[in-house]
Order: sequence, then structure tokens, then C-alpha cells
Amino acid sequence: MFPTFKKQFYYPFKPGIYHFQPVLASENILRELAALHVKKPLVVSMGPVAGSGGYWISATGRRIFALPTTITGSIGVLTLYFNLARLLEKYGITTDCIRHGDSADLGSAYRPLSEKERRTISSIVEFLYQEFISRVADNRKMSPEKVHELGEGRLWLGKEAVRYNLVDETGGLHDAIAHIKSIIGAKEVRISFEPRQPYIVRLLARWRTDANLCRR
Repeated sequence: MFPTFKKQFYYPFKPGIYHFQPVLASENILRELAALHVKKPLVVSMGPVAGSGGYWISATGRRIFALPTTITGSIGVLTLYFNLARLLEKYGITTDCIRHGDSADLGSAYRPLSEKERRTISSIVEFLYQEFISRVADNRKMSPEKVHELGEGRLWLGKEAVRYNLVDETGGLHDAIAHIKSIIGAKEVRISFEPRQPYIVRLLARWRTDANLCRR
């Protein structure tokens, strides 16, 4: 994917998992990073927020850096469904739904969930949570029981995450780059951010930087 790179670093900025679709997105990113990790050791530098889905992705890193104030952890899964039925009824608004199957409109905001649907959704949430626990335990060399103690949606600052072995050390992007340089024994490295922005966007950004320097 990046043939000229000896090492890779990943900079996640992802608040979390609030619905099942972001779980799939996080899993797809994780799968690609894991495949990359087979060929090139992966270093992760966390942004201001890298919790839940952000941590799901980051845990695969060979070494994880987090700022002291990075909000991370949040090892948990939740899903939300709105129920507007009573509000609509209050104002005399009605809806009609033609469906095939009792749960064909599962998650509709126009009716409450049935008990069967609640059990189904709860089982999916529990399955995803156990998957989350298992992945963190494997990548961070911890027992599932220990990860569970740190999980259930608990948030940790970066400095706390180091103490609990959720990340390796505090530091920012420059620290992660310095770590890569030490691994490959290089004094200088060339950094490329992917996917690259369109040329016109990069040109405007460069023009803005030059303009600011001229004002000084």
C-alpha cells in the first residue's frame, strides 16, 4: 500500500462507537492496519480523542503514544434508538408502515422496541463487547478479565492509560516519529500523510502558510 515506507504510524481521531455501523467501519480500518502490520511495524500516535472505536483501531499498534490529556479507553459498545411515538401522538401526527415481518422496521422512531427486539439487540451489543475485550487482550497481552475491569465504557486520560497498559507511553506525534527514527536508525525521515489531499488544497495551504510568514 505504501511501498516506500519502512515504518508506519497511524494518527486516530475518533470519538467512539454509538451504533453498529461505526463498529463495521472500525473493524475494516483495523483489518487493514493489521495486514499492514504484518509487513511494517505500526506505531500509533493518538489525537485528543481516541476512545471506543478509536481505541478499537489503535490497539493493534506495535507501540502506542498518547498525549497526557488524550481521552481514550471507553472499551464498550452501545446503541441508541429514538422513540417519537408519544410525541407524535401528542400533536396528532400518525404514521403508516407496510412491512413483511414483525421486525422489518426494527429501530423505527415511530414505535417502541418489542421485548424480543430488545433481547436481540442486547445479544448483539454483548457479542461486540466481548469481541472488543478479546482484541484488546490479545494486542495488549492482558487477560480478558483485566480488560473488562478497565472496560465497560470507562474513560481514561493518556497518563492513566499508560499506568493501566492501554497505551505504551505519553507523547505526541513528534515523539512517535522520533521513535520510528530510532527503530530504523535514521536521523531524518520523510513523512507522507495518506490519503493525500487534492493538489489545489495543498497549494492553498502552502500559500496561506507563506502569507502568514510574510506578515511576520
